[in-house]
Parts: sequence; C-alpha cells; structure tokens
Amino acid sequence: MIKIETIFANNSLSNYYYLINNEDNEFFVIDPFESEVVTQKIKKMNGTLKSIFLTHGHHDHIRGALELKNLFNSKILGHNILNTKIKIDQFVKEDDQILLTNERNANGHNSFLTVIETPGHTKDHVCYMLNENNKDQLLFTGDTIFQAGVGNCHNGGDPKVLYNTILKLKNILTNDIKIYSGHDYIENNLLFAKSIDAENYEIDKTLKLIRSDQFINIDYKTTYELEKRINVFFKAKNMEEFLKYRELRNSW
Repeated sequence: MIKIETIFANNSLSNYYYLINNEDNEFFVIDPFESEVVTQKIKKMNGTLKSIFLTHGHHDHIRGALELKNLFNSKILGHNILNTKIKIDQFVKEDDQILLTNERNANGHNSFLTVIETPGHTKDHVCYMLNENNKDQLLFTGDTIFQAGVGNCHNGGDPKVLYNTILKLKNILTNDIKIYSGHDYIENNLLFAKSIDAENYEIDKTLKLIRSDQFINIDYKTTYELEKRINVFFKAKNMEEFLKYRELRNSW
C-alpha cells in the first residue's frame, strides 16, 4: 500500500511537496522544495529515494532535486521540454506509466503514476495521476490546479492554453479524485471565488471549514466534485469567461 506525506514549506509561496513510500520502503518525491527535510524523513525510515518527479521547471518546485539526486543516486523525471538547468534522467510524456511498487498487491495490482501533459502555467507542465488497486485515486497537480483555483501564467505560460488544459482535465477527472496541489492558496482563492460567485453556499461552507480552530491545512484535500462547485475556473462557461477570471485574479 502506498503512503503519501504532504510536506509544507514554510516559505513565502506556501509550497506543498509530497513524499511517497511503498511497501518496500522505497521513496519517491514530487517537486521537492527542501532536500534536508526529505533526507531526514527517508533516513529515519532507513529507506532509499528511487525517483524525483518534477511537474515543471520553476525554482520553487525543483529547489531540492539535484541535492537529493546526488545523495541517493536517484532519477529525476520530467517533461522532455522541461525548462531547467537540472539534467533530467528520464523524460516523460502523455500516458506514460511509472511503477511505484515492485510486485502486485494482494488484489493483483501494481501502483503507478500516469503522466498527463498539462501546459498553461508553463509549457513544460505535467501532472501525475496515482493509480492504486486499479483505480485512479488522486492527482498531483503542481501549479495547474490549486484548491479553488488554477495557476497563473506570468512566467512562461499562456492562459488560453491553460483553459484548454482545464477542459482536458474536466474530461479525465472523476468526482472522487483528490487534488494534491503545489501551494496552499485556498483561503485567498475562496475569497476571490466569493467575489465572483457571492451566493455560492459551497464557497461559504468551505471558508467556514478552513477558518475553524480544528482545521489542519496540510491534511485537507479537495475532490474534483467539490472543485466543480467552488472553483470559478472550472465553472467558467467559455474561454472568454475563463480569461476574464484569470486576469482578475492576477491583480486581486
């Protein structure tokens, strides 16, 4: 069984990155911001880091990758047009499947990540879908989808391309898929969504939840079903409306 730990980087960008552990104590990391944190966690478990998955080439998503590669002799995986000075050991493309387990589980299934090309935030962006027990479970979205939002397109992106990527994901995702995003922007995204969709009960309900004393940001993951209700970019009726929201959010 795959275990996933969400790690929060207490930096100005509120990055999330993810450490995956399989039953053989082999680890995989998505978009490592801090090599020291990952190293400590793996060594504490007497594990090894097999692979480093990059969603795109922005510095806050690759910051710890090279040091981890050198420490553990790991492979770095990313899109073949990944815009980074870091050497990519294995290029990935649409529909590639990367095994996370060495043997089939009791139900006869492997666990793996499937690559989905998701340009828009950057040209080189990919997301990784986790399949376990022969079912898609969750999506590591990097900076394509945030909880209640989507990525900006300031640094090498294109909002029209991002719109088409969101259309693509709407045709792929099922309601119970959980969103594992690259940043914690949920409160600001919800407040922006409320400025667009003021009477939306689901937005108010989610805002109340995340502001409660019991709420723990690092443990909270939205589902695609909820995103369809609270994410104005998923609710946009056409490209014109999507681009309008993206421009408003840029300066909000």
